[in-house]
Amino acid sequence: MGKRNIPIGHVSEVEKISPSLIVLLSIVTLRQTGSGVEALVTSHVLVTLYDRIFLLGQSFMPAICDLLLGFLLYQSRLVPRVLSLIGIIGAPILLVSYIATMFGLIGQHTPLVDVSAILKEKLMTAHFSAKGKEEK
Repeated sequence: MGKRNIPIGHVSEVEKISPSLIVLLSIVTLRQTGSGVEALVTSHVLVTLYDRIFLLGQSFMPAICDLLLGFLLYQSRLVPRVLSLIGIIGAPILLVSYIATMFGLIGQHTPLVDVSAILKEKLMTAHFSAKGKEEK
């Protein structure tokens, strides 16, 4: 058998989701065992931990990835510079929103903050799709 290539994106998604699943399973186990009032504090701590892990995996890490990807694409010139600048400029906005959410200054699901990430994803998909069609 030859070497198998494992996509890095799938591995990192599993790493971000696994801690949340462990916390949720712990909460379900507390509920199913019939733990009474004595488990109330523990379940509140687990729910708070779940919220923080979710926020870290779905807000902070994508901002870091956008910053790194934008910088690497800017340096390599694989895409037009405008596309890579969207990631470089949008990542600090995502980081500021992450910090503001952690301190309760804005809500967790503020759609305006995600515009730069969505714009970058859609434009890069369109660019690579058009480039792939040109090469065929």
